[in-house]
Amino acid sequence: MDGALHVVEKLKGKLKAQTVALNIEYDWKPNDNYARAALADRYLNAIFQGKDDGHPSVSSVNLLSTEGDKHRWQIEYELTATIKAADIKNEVEKMMVKKVDWKKKNDYPTKSSWSFISKEKENWNGFLEVRPIASTADKFLVIFKVGKEN
Repeated sequence: MDGALHVVEKLKGKLKAQTVALNIEYDWKPNDNYARAALADRYLNAIFQGKDDGHPSVSSVNLLSTEGDKHRWQIEYELTATIKAADIKNEVEKMMVKKVDWKKKNDYPTKSSWSFISKEKENWNGFLEVRPIASTADKFLVIFKVGKEN
């Protein structure tokens, strides 16, 4: 929708594009600097990009939530696995070290915190937690968080 209104603006002017947006009851914000690639999840997505053979002890991975903005993001997964939460955390950390340039700050049995510097020379923090889901023995909640330091 925004792309179509942008074309109308370029061909017929901003007033015409605003009129079209109002007539179709669309909240057009031509000066909004939204860019999908600028959202903070780009630092989490790098962990999962490319081919990965997975782990034979993990039988399913379900995305539960993903939300945030340019300065922070959180992703939650539900895993079904035959290994312990600490072992899942260790396997995920291996992927993190292999695929992204994060440095571990703190390490606990089922949690760890990380830091990294973006290409734009900004300091970021990452957080990983794996915990059992109380209702079943083989399901785990995996939480990834990332946030820019102030």
